Amino acid sequence: MSNMVCFTNYSQFFYSKLSDDYVFSPLSVDELRSVLLLARKSGFRVRVSGNFHSLNCSNIPSSDEILVSLRHFRCIHELASDVVRVDCGCDLSSLNSFLSSFNYELPVVNGGTASPTVGGFICAGGIGKTTDQEVLGRSSLYGGFWENVREVVLMDGFGDLHVFTPAHPYFRYLFGSRGQFGIFLSCTLKIIVSAPELPFKEFVGPLCLQPNNIAASSFQFSDNRLLWFTGFCDDSQIDQAWQISHSWLKKYQSIIQPVADARWAGPLHDDSLPIGFEYFIKRLTFVPPLIFPRDVSFRAFGIVFLVPTGDPDLNVLLRDCFSAITYSLLENSMHVYSSVENIPCLSSCFECHSASLFEQLKTIRAELHCSDFLNVDWIDSDGFQRRLVSLV
Repeated sequence: MSNMVCFTNYSQFFYSKLSDDYVFSPLSVDELRSVLLLARKSGFRVRVSGNFHSLNCSNIPSSDEILVSLRHFRCIHELASDVVRVDCGCDLSSLNSFLSSFNYELPVVNGGTASPTVGGFICAGGIGKTTDQEVLGRSSLYGGFWENVREVVLMDGFGDLHVFTPAHPYFRYLFGSRGQFGIFLSCTLKIIVSAPELPFKEFVGPLCLQPNNIAASSFQFSDNRLLWFTGFCDDSQIDQAWQISHSWLKKYQSIIQPVADARWAGPLHDDSLPIGFEYFIKRLTFVPPLIFPRDVSFRAFGIVFLVPTGDPDLNVLLRDCFSAITYSLLENSMHVYSSVENIPCLSSCFECHSASLFEQLKTIRAELHCSDFLNVDWIDSDGFQRRLVSLV
């Protein structure tokens, strides 16, 4: 007898219900291919999950979809002096812990306590963490995650495999794509030495990390949830960006209370602390067009806050609150971290990307056999009508 599972993500804002008969955790590439082909033959769309780390609803299945979890794609295949080759179901924190035992680390990982998978970080685009000693973030030195990926292996909507390197014309479109062009299976990542004075330690692989527990995606009430918005702008716009953010905070301060440990940038607020966080994202070779529309170094900025979980009325206010900052930034030629960091799913790709880029994205999606089938989202014209989710 099947059970209904209520899926949510890190936001605890959206949810959907799905029978566990439609949740698959393939053990191999061949099994994954079989699931895709069976879904296509049976008329089901496919939603792929990693760690359910995104705030928006792009990683939550709807009733006409099956959910494919990559929880078993967590092997580390090769470790050399400057790269590691891994499955994309590995989460960043576990991978970095493994690397530390060999005196290595990833140049760019996410901030915060929760961890996306490697594939999820490609879907997001990925910008670097900040520590007390690195106020501008690791991305100020090593660029975005995209600057630190040597190769990506992707499965298209027919189960065929494709290898993308930085030389491939589609490579730059993978980052920030929310899984619109296929399923990320494995990749080769740059690594750096943690302590140069320690000797090299040989790796004998492959080694598989412990699989994720898919039940962690099930909705659970908690007293508070940590939410945030993230915007992007040119260096020359950062003062204006903080003015807009501060006005927004004051307008919605009855429901937004910034947390103290993510406040080192922007104007001072009522308690004499800065209102938010800021990263500098250095351009080394390119900037993905789905992350930022100009191929230059840029700034990331935002505010982190705590709000209660599970109040429907509050969720309506939060939806309006997030929409307000999103459109304020877009109206002032700034950008939003739409692939992962913000709750509202914009209703059209046109709202944050140009018409010419939209056409290019549709072409790539069609060539890789994903249209109206795999991770249906904002590139498919009616994606949101088919991806209805409810407010908790």
